[in-house]
Amino acid sequence: MARIAALTVILLSGALSTIWVFRVPIFQAPDEPAHFDYAISLASAGRLIGLGDGKPAWIVSPYTKYLMRASDFDRIVWRTSMHVAPDYGTRAYFARADAAAPNVRSYESPKGRISYITALYPFGFYGLEAIWMRTVAALTGSLTAVFFSARILCVLLTTIGLYFNYRTAINLGVPRWTSVALTGAIGFFPLTSFVASYVQPDNLSYALVSAALFFTTELGRRARLSIVTVLGLVLGLLAVTKVQFFLSAALPIALFVLVRLKRLATNLRQRVLLFSLLLAPSVILRVVQHSMVDRAGAALGAAAPTTVNLEYFRNVMTGGFAATLGYAASETLRALTDFLITGGSAATFWQTIGWVDTPIVIVNPGVEFWLRAAIGLIGLAVLVTICVRLARNGVALLALSWRGYARSAMRIATADPVLNSYLCFAALMLVLYVLSHNVFGAEGRHWYPYIFPTMLCFVWYAPRALRKRHLRMSAALACVLLAYSLVAAGYALADLNARYYGPQTARYVTTLPEPSRVSADPDGILWPILSADYHVSDGSPQFAYVRGSRLLADGSALMLGLKTVPSTVAVVVDSRMPMPVLANQYLYPIAEATHSLASGYSGFYAPIDTTNLSEGAHSVRAYALIPNQQRYAIVPPTRLFFITGDAGRFSHATLRQLLTARSVPGSLRNDGKCRGDVALVAGRLARPSPRVSAIWILAQDRPFPARYRRSDGSFTATIPSSGLSGGVARITAFAMLSDSLNSLRIAQSAVLAINESDREAHVLPQRPAECDDPLAEMAQ
Repeated sequence: MARIAALTVILLSGALSTIWVFRVPIFQAPDEPAHFDYAISLASAGRLIGLGDGKPAWIVSPYTKYLMRASDFDRIVWRTSMHVAPDYGTRAYFARADAAAPNVRSYESPKGRISYITALYPFGFYGLEAIWMRTVAALTGSLTAVFFSARILCVLLTTIGLYFNYRTAINLGVPRWTSVALTGAIGFFPLTSFVASYVQPDNLSYALVSAALFFTTELGRRARLSIVTVLGLVLGLLAVTKVQFFLSAALPIALFVLVRLKRLATNLRQRVLLFSLLLAPSVILRVVQHSMVDRAGAALGAAAPTTVNLEYFRNVMTGGFAATLGYAASETLRALTDFLITGGSAATFWQTIGWVDTPIVIVNPGVEFWLRAAIGLIGLAVLVTICVRLARNGVALLALSWRGYARSAMRIATADPVLNSYLCFAALMLVLYVLSHNVFGAEGRHWYPYIFPTMLCFVWYAPRALRKRHLRMSAALACVLLAYSLVAAGYALADLNARYYGPQTARYVTTLPEPSRVSADPDGILWPILSADYHVSDGSPQFAYVRGSRLLADGSALMLGLKTVPSTVAVVVDSRMPMPVLANQYLYPIAEATHSLASGYSGFYAPIDTTNLSEGAHSVRAYALIPNQQRYAIVPPTRLFFITGDAGRFSHATLRQLLTARSVPGSLRNDGKCRGDVALVAGRLARPSPRVSAIWILAQDRPFPARYRRSDGSFTATIPSSGLSGGVARITAFAMLSDSLNSLRIAQSAVLAINESDREAHVLPQRPAECDDPLAEMAQ
């Protein structure tokens, strides 16, 4: 009966995920456009794509570009109040989309462009999806059928993972009905339904990690060469899916096999064969990855995001041992808080779906708040319980080794590959978080392939550590977890429908507040100005934009102390041009920081058309209408951006006007090279004034930001030689006043010699603090 119940639970959870497949609108899931783009690019090419096949870009396939336009992706993504078209999901809608779509049977490939994911993740998941897509395309000729079939494949992978979770729990000694409840809790959990419903390599990682753990525990029960063969193949596939999951699983599995080598293989020949079967698939597939994908000389296709760098930690280390230790301790505490209690990782694991713009609210915000608080406390209790248990076991094993039973101690230490693998992954996440200052942005889905051992810690390992009646306690906790998942699944589906469906009532509002109605009390924050296409770029703020660029002013109009958020936000360019604004958008970092779902809806967006803006400096100010009042609060700070002509250069007329500006006394000098082709210039105002709000640098005909210290009037700027003409570059500094966009020219100028050799980037051992990017401050 338990097996039938487990199969029923797995099928029902797969059915729920299938509902999500069709209810989550096309591409309205994190990074799905990019994942689909890489997979369909492989399907179009009919082979693996290497880094030497083109220049990396965000979206390259004509099929992906078409689906983004047809599904109104740009209008809906991150706009909480924007819904899909009224007929979305109907047969007529998809027939209309297919009628105008590129022919999927013609296999149109991008010219000279490759998906940027080629350099980030191995080919395993994308190759599997490509084969699946190519088959569906040949059978149907429908682009929308290809898209939804790619999602359904992810559901199938999830059901496979659930099956292996159930079997692994049985192998670990978990009672059958407790295992059924645990499997149901994982299958109906909202994160599982959501991740399984869209094109995401974590689905294959989940299936492979689950399979690897099952076959390892099975190997502990039955020493068969066939199990080793299958286990080796699973690890090989995992090695070309995501490397971080492969490393965290392969290490404890290899130790498990190594310690039991005598039982698994009786002679040297059998042992060599065993390890060959275990390791050969991983080695062969990694060679394929390196030779056919990374042949352009890039790193070995590392799956860890390439944005993870250790620059921040290296700078911390320059402060000495005490500073480094203090940073490591504080960052570890921050990581544990983020993982277990509140922060991006906890929120996206328990509560947030969509492009992190849709909160799951059980009953009401008040109940949801207390649920999250209880979950955080339970998570801490489980962590402490397991850590105490591990510490006791560690001491006992050390004592056993001291008495001459090292082999027995090692056998006991490696006996549970499920827990050991999870501990390896948790340690890896913690180390990456600390060393990179969480630059990769830890999210709940990063834990998804290990969701089974995560739930197992609560249901099985923590109760066992308490020793008393742990079987009954495990059964009760599994039922509680299943009940939570079922309730959360219902509310999650309702919140998903509320987010994307129903009548469209939100609208952009254009408002120009009268000066007399503006309060001096600031509230909220206006973030740096970005390209309106920032979701397809690196998301970094810029200093200058070419005229005609589409820009975006966004931020949080947070009214502290009020139970409501503003329904009207005004964004004004140059104090005279109001922009259309969409208010009341959900921002989960604000909700996490304030522990209030209401405050999370304080976000706003304002597109800025620069077609008619003149070259030079422009300001952006934001104001929020205080609820139940007739006055506006300032949303600080004022943001500056520059408009240039073609190729980021000022026209001759603008240059003449700038160089005839009124001058003020000050100094400017060239301090030499910082890193590669970047030069450092520094200066000081002779008479610092509180009216000066910013300093910027003109190098030849291009503007650059400067880091300005109001206390003493000093400033520094980094000037890249790329884009500047060879020879001598004249450098001029300008001061901007807080009450005017006109710039004052600092009397003394400097020069920078540009040699062709300067353009060859090279890395210095350390990056001096004064060479940091001034725009980093803008992102705060």
